[in-house]
Amino acid sequence: MIPDQGSYTGTVENENFIVEASGDVTINSLGGKDKYTIYTSISSVTINDFIPEYQVIDLRKFHNIHNMDDLKFSNTKGLGFNK
Repeated sequence: MIPDQGSYTGTVENENFIVEASGDVTINSLGGKDKYTIYTSISSVTINDFIPEYQVIDLRKFHNIHNMDDLKFSNTKGLGFNK
C-alpha cells in the first residue's frame, strides 16, 4: 500500500501497488506482472518501467473516467498520468 506521496520502488516479483496517497506518487516497477490500483484523487502518478503487455492500471474507483480521452498521459522514461 502507498499511503503517502513520494517515490516507491517495487521488486522483480508480481506486485499490486495500491495507491491511497493524497499527493504526487512515483512508482519504480522493476518488472513483474504488476497491477496499479489507484483509490484516491491524487494530482499525478508516474510509473517508471511500465510494461503495457502485462501490467495493468486499475482506475475503477473513478466514475468520471469513461475512456482514454479522460486521462492526460505524458510518456518520457515511464508512464505518467495526471488526473
